[in-house]
Amino acid sequence: MAVNLPLFRKKFPLLVTGSLLALQPLAVPFAFAAEQYDCSASASGGWSCATKSAVSSQLPRPQHSTAAVSTVAGSGAVQPAAGQAQEAQAVLVTETSGRALSSRSADFSHLDWVPREQLNAAQLAEVGPYCEGSYVEPLRPGMSDDTPLDESPMFVSAKASRYEQDKQAATLAGDVVLRQSSMQIEADEATLHQAENRGELKGNVRIRDNGMLVVGDRAEIQLDNGEAKVENAEYVIHKGHVRGSALYAKREENAIVRLKDGTFTRCEPGSNAWHLKGNNVKLDPATGFGTATNVTLRVKDIPVFYTPYIYFPIDDRRQSGFLAPGFSTSSDTGFSLSTPYYFNLAPNYDATLYPTYMAKRGLLLEGELRYLTQSSEGQIGGAWLDDKEDERKLQSDYQDQRWLFNWQHRQGLDGRLLAEVDYSDISDPYYFQDLSSDLENLETPAFLNQRGTLTWRGDSFTARLNAQGYERTSVIDITPYERLPQLTLDGKLPFQPGGLDLFYASEYVRFERNLRSGNFIDENGNPAPWYDNNVRGLARANGERLHLEPGISLPLDWSWGFVKPGLKYAYTRYDLDLDSIGKSQVGGNFQNTPDRSVPIFSVDSGLYFDRNTQLFGTQFRQTLEPRAYYLYVPEEDQSDIPVFDTGEYNFSYASLFRDNRFAGRDRIGDENKLSLGVTNRWIENNGFERQRLS
Repeated sequence: MAVNLPLFRKKFPLLVTGSLLALQPLAVPFAFAAEQYDCSASASGGWSCATKSAVSSQLPRPQHSTAAVSTVAGSGAVQPAAGQAQEAQAVLVTETSGRALSSRSADFSHLDWVPREQLNAAQLAEVGPYCEGSYVEPLRPGMSDDTPLDESPMFVSAKASRYEQDKQAATLAGDVVLRQSSMQIEADEATLHQAENRGELKGNVRIRDNGMLVVGDRAEIQLDNGEAKVENAEYVIHKGHVRGSALYAKREENAIVRLKDGTFTRCEPGSNAWHLKGNNVKLDPATGFGTATNVTLRVKDIPVFYTPYIYFPIDDRRQSGFLAPGFSTSSDTGFSLSTPYYFNLAPNYDATLYPTYMAKRGLLLEGELRYLTQSSEGQIGGAWLDDKEDERKLQSDYQDQRWLFNWQHRQGLDGRLLAEVDYSDISDPYYFQDLSSDLENLETPAFLNQRGTLTWRGDSFTARLNAQGYERTSVIDITPYERLPQLTLDGKLPFQPGGLDLFYASEYVRFERNLRSGNFIDENGNPAPWYDNNVRGLARANGERLHLEPGISLPLDWSWGFVKPGLKYAYTRYDLDLDSIGKSQVGGNFQNTPDRSVPIFSVDSGLYFDRNTQLFGTQFRQTLEPRAYYLYVPEEDQSDIPVFDTGEYNFSYASLFRDNRFAGRDRIGDENKLSLGVTNRWIENNGFERQRLS
């Protein structure tokens, strides 16, 4: 029912009473909604109502039907009878140990919970692979209306209504729906008091507004500003995948919700794996954050942690502020205190500052900037410290002004060309021995990466230009080779004569390094030989490597299995430079242009067995996939070839089916073996692979 506000009572939006007054001469105790009336204040100060001939196209009257009350598709929720409702009220949310009330709906559809198997493709893309479902807000009229409450009319729908003139109260019964602006209220019964401008709701109360749902047994609401108090309440914030409960919940005029003895969790409705419980909880949907006092973290309803105050996010929005501090103590730094601060600069870039005070070394300033554009993403980080600790002042390459720089970048220059940068540098090789870093995605291996790459992806090939160097993080490591440059071209021919796949791999790379000679000075001032002095013979060579690897295979695939015989020919040629020390150690056996030719024959085959089964109430497709792989590679003498970038793979299940046990081109392992394996997979109906055993 759409009603215009009278001039003398602008704050009373619900003027359903006007139409009821017009029907009073009929002296009928119950009136069923059938017509609409336009009511306004008359010159005498009373009501002047007339039948509305046409319904406004902008403010349509809600048709009362099962669709008038919001439901979740497929929930099958049934309204309880009066006796059942009284029994449900006896179950308090404080007695559920962090779970949702199953007495309101066995499938938790009263919280807009939709099981995973009922989600559509778009909804599945937004939930995690291990989530059992999601909270889905149902579509309803006016859910995007941003008109202020005091300026918006109220729409009313109910199966029956009654007005008591002496009390100035209207009673609505049966699937009551009140809608004003973006807020919608549902209940079994409602009593609306004109004089106090308030309403009382009973039975299956639901209050929806701006992606938030509050459910309870009883509620009181202020009709002119939306303030409400809901008893025995449960709430859901859909976008944040957040739910909780409270002895009662209060909604303020600004949509802030306050909870008495409230809980907060991201667990599924039937789970109490963890939840926060506090005396007074405040949730602010406008900022996306909440606060709570006297908070206990409970795991399986067992208290494991207490804090007098907590400030936490309720959705995925970011906000500037201090992050959790950290402190530690060690012999290298003494007492250390870190107070990181997060800057939410824009939706597509942010920054974090990590100031860390160390009693022995001083103040370390570290920070990073992350960015995301339409065609690129990356982060830039750095650190600086004026080190007061001078225990390394005698060591080689030491700097007291210590710094760190890191840049990681990916950018699509067009639909086929990709540029990548991964560059890190430090002031001295002792940096990570003395200091740690909080920079995201920064790995600290024996050598820091300094790489730039351009990749072109064609229809049937991939070409890559790469330049890669390293920065040492220790003085006891041997200087690594740098790739300056590296060119690769891999792909397959765009035609398949007789079903044959014709493919190729090729590479050209120049390896260089400058081995150090002489001695370095340790922290006690004593000289010791650089570890590069231990590199002997052919291992001291620099050089170029050209690798060509054409191949042919015949993939035969059926629904029940596959067979794939293949043959490759690997040819590698080197052009080497060896210093005088290396030549003297090798003697007269040095060849500056060695080459190698090796054929590689393999047959890969497998079978597929599958069945439909059920486990813990979930439907699965279970597969059993035996596999056999035969590989033959003749033995080839490779002793006159240096090892630039090659090492043997660690053993794993996948290594059983590789055609070379070495990573890199400098070594090809001789083989004459048959590998047998089997894989068992459990796949859900939506295609998600829940488990794999091999």
